[in-house]
Amino acid sequence: ASEYERLAQLPARPHARDLHEIVEPQVRARRAALGAALRALRSNVTAEGAGEGSAGRPAAQFRPLSVAGAVGVASQGSGGVILCLSWSDIEAQGAAEELSLYQAVALLRQRCHGSATSFANDDKGLHVILPYSAEEAADARARSQAGGRLNGDLGGACLLVPDGAARGVAWLEQLSLQRDVTPEQRAEWSAMLIARALREARALGQRWAISPVLPPLLRVEGARWLEAAGFGAAAESGAPAEVVELVPPGAMIRAV
Repeated sequence: ASEYERLAQLPARPHARDLHEIVEPQVRARRAALGAALRALRSNVTAEGAGEGSAGRPAAQFRPLSVAGAVGVASQGSGGVILCLSWSDIEAQGAAEELSLYQAVALLRQRCHGSATSFANDDKGLHVILPYSAEEAADARARSQAGGRLNGDLGGACLLVPDGAARGVAWLEQLSLQRDVTPEQRAEWSAMLIARALREARALGQRWAISPVLPPLLRVEGARWLEAAGFGAAAESGAPAEVVELVPPGAMIRAV
């Protein structure tokens, strides 16, 4: 049984040693990963600006990150730097910085999507991430402390799920942007994230990309971002009937 199942099976007032037996290995594993925080993304994360997708790039084109303060991760500057992480990158031995980035993505996603947050496809997709620079991360941390909440050390993220709807038809989902910046900045960052996700989709042989219905907090603004990136209603997309049938009501689609 998993540690969660074992916890659920404990009595209402468990003995401390029983809790210790279940929780301590998990704490040790996470501390060990975070203790290696300066080792990550030196060989498997690429910056925005290269002319092709992530797959097959030589290591010389990959760009490392740097730790920003005591918590989380920041890039050398968010001006045009988009990072892509697969689930294998996040789970790799010693991949502390990738794990830290993913945790920041999960936090931002929950802030933006609320009860509509989903992690169901995280292990199948490519995480497209716009980290903050060290300076931006420090500013965000100050806002977090002032407002009594956590922002996460990134400007935005989305998840590309190749062949998620059907062969050659990807999901572009869980689009999330920081709420504490200007609408213009959010629109710019969303355009960068979507453009990079579509580039990766092309590199992975996808023909269409579907964006599911956005949650209420993002629906109006997000629709503008997607329309600006070429997404629209399925009936007007020119997609074949078998692809149109895959598009949920209210979702948007575009050719890759």
